Amino acid sequence: MKQDRAAVRAFVSGCCGRQRIVLLWLVLWGTVGCSQPAVPRWLGGPSPTPTATPVRVTTELSFWHWLGTPAEMAYQQQLLTAFQQQNPTVTVTLHTPDDYARRLRTAMGTDRPPDIIALNLFQLPDLVAAGALAPLSTALLTDPDRYPHLRAAMQVDGTPYCLPLSFYTLGLFYNKQLFDNVGLAYPTDAWQWEDLQAAAEALTDSENGQFGLVLSADFSRWLAFLYQAGGAVTTADGRAMALNSPEATIALDFYSNLV
Repeated sequence: MKQDRAAVRAFVSGCCGRQRIVLLWLVLWGTVGCSQPAVPRWLGGPSPTPTATPVRVTTELSFWHWLGTPAEMAYQQQLLTAFQQQNPTVTVTLHTPDDYARRLRTAMGTDRPPDIIALNLFQLPDLVAAGALAPLSTALLTDPDRYPHLRAAMQVDGTPYCLPLSFYTLGLFYNKQLFDNVGLAYPTDAWQWEDLQAAAEALTDSENGQFGLVLSADFSRWLAFLYQAGGAVTTADGRAMALNSPEATIALDFYSNLV
């Protein structure tokens, strides 16, 4: 009987021990289940959702510019390279089409015009009137290194539309030896139109093919004389031509007489 009771106790003790282990495992499983963990893949759970890689957004811009000298174009490319290094998400493509003015007018009338353009000052009013240009922030025009007159020239009705890219001025270069040969004093800032014309006549030697003054017969060179005479190409508001004026006639007569 003693042996039977001992066997029963051993059996009960063993059962209770396994029960405690099972209950403990269930408690642990229940506790972890409360936090709703992801089911392991080896138990048939779903695969982890991959993390999306950020997409790099690149802005592409087209820049139209007339074809200049090799030095000018090399400088333009240098500026574009520096810009893209500072703005790696922006790609700028430079286009230099032949017959630039005509091609530009055509392109601006399409549904995909250039994003950035170089234009002549005289093209500005027509493009603004056609609504082809977006106004610029006035903050871009506060650079003290830019001449005030150039900033004003890039505006229409007080609104800026362009940044000055380059400009040309008219200068007088003279050969001292030629002046010395005829006993002429060198040019000074006090010279007037009459002084220029008199020196040109004195320096001219037709028999030896020597010209007293070389000046291109084009509109851009004549403009300096037009404005010196008090004239202008257009009215102050830029809406009408102003070449039919006494000042324009005076400047044109003087310029043509230099030839």
